[in-house]
Amino acid sequence: MASGFVNLPKSKLAWVAVLLGVLGPFVGILIGTIYRAISPQSRELSQMMVGVGTGAVLAFVGAALGVVALTKGERSWVVWLAIVSGALWSLFMLLSMVSG
Repeated sequence: MASGFVNLPKSKLAWVAVLLGVLGPFVGILIGTIYRAISPQSRELSQMMVGVGTGAVLAFVGAALGVVALTKGERSWVVWLAIVSGALWSLFMLLSMVSG
């Protein structure tokens, strides 16, 4: 089930990696925004971080699944996009947590 760089992924694992790695951060931001809109009396940033942290976890899982898909022969640019975007978002979230 190998695919070339310019082709779309062929396996379901690669598509799940793309879904989580690319859309995970956006889902997390959406969850945080909805959570903030539901409880407007709370102004703490920690409640917004619930959604953004969820997005970081989804992005990390997407990047990890993308690496697994690479080891199984997928070479699509879409899988690389999932790995890079998921890893960058997870790294950004980790650095923002460490820096305070």
